[in-house]
Amino acid sequence: MINTASIAGFIPLFGYTGYSASKFAVKGFSRALRIELKPFNIKVSLLCPLNTKTPGLETENIHKPDAVLKTEEKLVPMEPEAVAKIVLKKLHSNPWLIIPGADGWLAYWVNRLSTRLMNWIVRRPVESVKDSVG
Repeated sequence: MINTASIAGFIPLFGYTGYSASKFAVKGFSRALRIELKPFNIKVSLLCPLNTKTPGLETENIHKPDAVLKTEEKLVPMEPEAVAKIVLKKLHSNPWLIIPGADGWLAYWVNRLSTRLMNWIVRRPVESVKDSVG
């Protein structure tokens, strides 16, 4: 089974909160489902593409906030056939996550690393913060 979300399931999009939240929900649902269905040998993967050239994207772009459109200016939407080819190639290995394209993986890893860095900064002991201030 493959559920489709978006890279926005990992990276919240400024100005597009409802969309990001719905993709985060699909991600959580899919992870839980993967765990629950494993004993029945039912495999669940999550597809998280960047923009894919579909009629849905065209309609979506009409309603997207300007801030989101500006962040996506340099992104070239993937062709649906290219996404499908990657999914079919990966499917046999039962991956948790399928992110088609180098740009998608780059966005995913930059987000993960920046999140870990922020968590490390926030979790430093209070004493070291006091020492640096006073």
